[in-house]
Amino acid sequence: MSTGLLLLACQAETKVEEKVAPVKKVAIAEIEEGIKDFIAQKTEENGGFFPVKDENHDLKMKLVRVHTEYLSNLGPKRHFACVDLVDESGEVYDVDFFMEGEPGAMTVTETTVHKLNGKPFYSWKQNKEDKTWYRVPLEQSNNSLLGVVEGRDSFEFYYSVQVPKLSGPAKIWIPLAESDDFQQVEIRSIDLPGSHQNLKEKVNGNTILFMDLGPEDSGKSIDISYSVDRKEKGPYDAPALIPEVFLASNILMPKGGRFEEIAKEALGPKIRESHLIQARACTITSLTTCAT
Repeated sequence: MSTGLLLLACQAETKVEEKVAPVKKVAIAEIEEGIKDFIAQKTEENGGFFPVKDENHDLKMKLVRVHTEYLSNLGPKRHFACVDLVDESGEVYDVDFFMEGEPGAMTVTETTVHKLNGKPFYSWKQNKEDKTWYRVPLEQSNNSLLGVVEGRDSFEFYYSVQVPKLSGPAKIWIPLAESDDFQQVEIRSIDLPGSHQNLKEKVNGNTILFMDLGPEDSGKSIDISYSVDRKEKGPYDAPALIPEVFLASNILMPKGGRFEEIAKEALGPKIRESHLIQARACTITSLTTCAT
C-alpha cells in the first residue's frame, strides 16, 4: 500500500502544450503587388478605366502611383493602401483601400476618396488605448492630424546609393540640398568613391556634386548625411518667375514639332482651359500611352 502511494506521489504532472503556428506577416512589397493587381484587373474589366465609387463619388480613373510609404499590415490578412488616381478631367484623387486575404488573393473590402488635388476630405487619428485608427471629419482635424508642422522642425536626412557594376569610365551628377529663407541645411558627413568636385549651376544657383568613376568603384557606396532645420512656410512674396527659363526646352524635354502636335491632340477642347487642366490632360495621355 505504501509503495503504491509512493509511486503515485512521484508521478510528474504532465502538461500538454498546443503549438500555435506563427502568423506570417505580409511584406509591404506583397501589399503593393496586391493593390496593383486589383487595380489592373478592374481596369481591364471596365474598358481601360478603374471605377471608384463611394457615398460622394462615381469616377473613372487611371493609376498614377501607389504610396509605398503608407502601405500597412493592419493584422492577420488585413492590409491598407493609399493610391493616387487621375480621372478623365485631369483631377487627381488620393484613394484609401482596405484589403483582406493572403498574398496573391487579396480582395478590397472598402474604398474611400481621401483627397482631391491634395486637399483632404478627412484625416486619420490613432486610438491610444487599442492603437487602432479611425477617420476624423475635416472640421474636427487640427494641423497635427493634417501633417502640418507648425513653427520649426529639425531632422537628419541620409542619402545613400550603391554604384552599379561598371565596365568602363562613368560620370555621375548629384544635386546637393541647399539652404534658403525657410531651411538651413548643413552637410554632416560625406563619403564618396572616385574623384569628385562641386559644380555650380548658373541658372538657379544650385550646387551639383560631380564624380568621375571607374570599374574599381563598382559596388562602392555614396553616402551623404544632412542636418536640416526648417521653418514653417506661410504666405510670402516670391520672386517673379521667368517664363523663358522655366518653359525652355532641353535635351530631356524637347518642344515644338511632333511634340507640340501630340500635346494638341491630347488637349482637344481643353486647349482653352487653364494651364493646370492642360497639364493634367497631358498626364492622362502619357499614362494611357505607357499602359498600352
